[in-house]
Amino acid sequence: MFDRVVNVAYNFVRELSTTTFCIIMAILITLGFYYLARFLKANKKEAPKLAKVSYLLMSVLIIVVFVVLTNIRY
Repeated sequence: MFDRVVNVAYNFVRELSTTTFCIIMAILITLGFYYLARFLKANKKEAPKLAKVSYLLMSVLIIVVFVVLTNIRY
């Protein structure tokens, strides 16, 4: 079951056109740095600790997805 899911993901990413892939990568990297900026801004203010951790985790997760998709494609 896991192999099928991985194969579908690999085939989907590899079959994307270059333009579509670049647009998806641009969106992911923009969101990653957006959440990183929100995390850094939340650290300056007295924001709830839950929001700080959430912004950091989302930033790391999106940047990891960016790296994984880039490694699959190239």
